[in-house]
Formats: sequence, structure tokens, C-alpha cells
Amino acid sequence: MTATATKQLLESQWHYLSVEKVTRHLESDLELGLTANEAVQRQQHFGANEIKSKPGKSPWLRFIGQFNQPLLYILLIAGAIKALLGSWANAWVIWGVTVINAIIGYVQEAKAESAIAALASSVTTEANIIRNGQKVRISSTELIPGDIVLLASGDIVPGDLRLIKVRNLQVNESALTGESIAVEKDTQPPFEPKSKREMEYPPRNPKEPLLSGNLLKRILIISAFNWIVIFGVFKWVQQSTGNIDLARTMAIQSLVAGRIFYLLSISQLSNDFIGKLQRKAVNIDTAPAIVIGIIGAVILQVLFSQLSFMNNLFYTTTLNLNQWFIYLVVGLPMIPTSALVNRLYPHN
Repeated sequence: MTATATKQLLESQWHYLSVEKVTRHLESDLELGLTANEAVQRQQHFGANEIKSKPGKSPWLRFIGQFNQPLLYILLIAGAIKALLGSWANAWVIWGVTVINAIIGYVQEAKAESAIAALASSVTTEANIIRNGQKVRISSTELIPGDIVLLASGDIVPGDLRLIKVRNLQVNESALTGESIAVEKDTQPPFEPKSKREMEYPPRNPKEPLLSGNLLKRILIISAFNWIVIFGVFKWVQQSTGNIDLARTMAIQSLVAGRIFYLLSISQLSNDFIGKLQRKAVNIDTAPAIVIGIIGAVILQVLFSQLSFMNNLFYTTTLNLNQWFIYLVVGLPMIPTSALVNRLYPHN
């Protein structure tokens, strides 16, 4: 197969060419397949039929990468602040926790990579092909353009193939499309695009901005409302109690409360909850992640305000039941606010 023929095939609408045209481009034979000499030449030209894995990171880079987490950033900064204040014991305790966490993460990641590498090396795929008019079985890595591959029930598709002859062929494409039911295949091209290279374009205009104007307005308005509430709570608590630590704690708690109630107001999550209540089938995409994030935020905020260690570290104070109630009430207006903003500035 010449380089010119390869270039012509790539530049053509190869995804809907007929079997005869594909065979002619690949310079193959439907009955005899490729000869031994052609197979050797193409193997040298195209290389192995496999996806080359990226080289792994060095051990030092993998260990340093364990510190690339927001929570560890906070702990490292907190340790540095404690060191600057002269509390070296607390500083070393905080730094020690971060190092131990990095070591545990490094060991777990190394074990996982070793297991994946061992699994990948143990799994081999073979294919039945026709060469010199004879049926032979080779490793899928030895396949080359122009090979005639024979598939039977239960076989794994060894590469990108153009169907020539089929009989009751069904392919499990769940790994690609998520469909649990096997898809029936035939030799007919699905359709012929009206314009050249149409299949290479995305389903949206490439020049269209990802962040629409309405979305930006919603973000700015909701964020501005949240910050107004935060400063209002801080000023109100400071003037009414004179306790700066309590004002700081209530302001931070109000910030988190606003974010939590904003997440609860997201239409995707609300629709999922309503669908569950109605016992209807719903499409749950990001709802579990949002729920986990909300639960995690609540737990962290309770620890942040109730643990004496955290109070000393961030100069906050504990909250009583009345103050927790105020914290929740302050965050509740975020739900109608976000709903109103979404109605005023809908998706484009």
C-alpha cells in the first residue's frame, strides 16, 4: 500500500465509502487477503496495531503530586502561619499530617499503577485473518491496513474495521456509547454527508463562546448577593455583640450556607429529587457528586466552628443553637434568589 493511497483514503469520505472502494484504496483482496511480503512491508511502514502508553511519572514527581490538593494547601499554609507565630509544635504536627497523607497516597497510587500494568500485560487479544488465501490466527497488535478479519460470536473487535459480509451481527458498544443492548450492524454506510469533511466538525459552532452572557450574569448576580449577605452578617454580629471572632465565624458560615443552598437550587438536582419522590425514572448525572459535596461542606463547617483546635488556628469561635439557626436562615434566601435570576437570565 503506497503512501499516496493512504493519503487519498484519509482525505476521502472514508466513513461511508463502499466496500469495493475501500478494498481498492487499501490494495487488498477480499478472497485472498494480503500476501506475506505485503504484510511484512506494511508492518514496517505502519507499525504495531496498538495505542502507545504515555511514559509514567518519576517517583519524585508522583510523590510531589500528592501535595497538589486544596486541603493540603490549607494545612501547609496553616503550618507556616503557626511557625511565624512561634507555635513550632503545632506547625510540625500539621506538616507531619500532610507528609503522612502524601506517603499513604503515594503508596496507594503506586500499587494501583502496578496492578493496572500487570492486568494490561496479561490481557492479550487475538484475531482470525486471511493471508495468502489461508485462515491464520495472529495477535491483534500485528494487524495492518488491508487485512481481512474474520469475526465470530464472542470475539473482541481487534481494531477499526470496515464490514464486508455480515450475518446476524450484533456488537456490544457499551464501552463507547453506554448502551447496554447490543447494536445490530450491516455493511451499508449509515449516510452520506452533504458537505465534504462534515463528520470532522463538532455539533456546535466552534466560534461560539463556552461561557454565555446570561450564564455570566447569573454568576455575577448570585455571587454579589451572597457577598452582600456575608458582609451584612459580619457587620450586624460585630455591632450587636462586639465579638470579632463570632462575627468572623458567622460570616464564613454564611458564605458556605449560601453556596450549599445555591447547589440545592440547581434544577438538575431538584428534578432528580422530585423524580425520586414520584418514583419515576430520572437521569441522574451530577446529583450524587453535588450531594456528596454538600455533605462534605456541612461536616467541615461543623468541625471548623466546634473544634477548639480549629478555633485557635483560624481565630473563630463555637456557635450555639440560636446562632446555627441564624446561619441556616441567612442561607435560605439563596434558593429563591437563584431561581429568580435563572428565570430572568435563562440559558441561551
